[in-house]
Amino acid sequence: MSEELIFASEEEAVQHLADLTGKEIKIAAENDKQYVEIIFLQQQDSFDDFTDQETKETGVDAFFNASEDEMMDYLMQWEHGDNGETRKEKPWGSSDSHFEKKFGDDVYIMSYNSGLGYAGLVRVENAEE
Repeated sequence: MSEELIFASEEEAVQHLADLTGKEIKIAAENDKQYVEIIFLQQQDSFDDFTDQETKETGVDAFFNASEDEMMDYLMQWEHGDNGETRKEKPWGSSDSHFEKKFGDDVYIMSYNSGLGYAGLVRVENAEE
């Protein structure tokens, strides 16, 4: 039987969990981030120009079978430094895979779903900047 615990504050609940586990617990807030859309590909022929550097295969199947680094590099060709649509919500769904990579000072996140045949790329920006 589970016991319902009520705490006066979030800090008190976190401290209780830390005491139970014997580990330090930190809560990181991500609500200061914004996501700038670079590209979103969902048409099968959008991947026609992709060539897997290892297998030399091309097209949508090659894209989704390639390494995440290669997939990300392909999507980066549409990054021109201008601002696209900005949103605060994370740009991937619960069934999507996502991959984060840093280029210079910027962080990019690629989200993709091979079953549904789409991929997207966003740049992460701090909303306070």
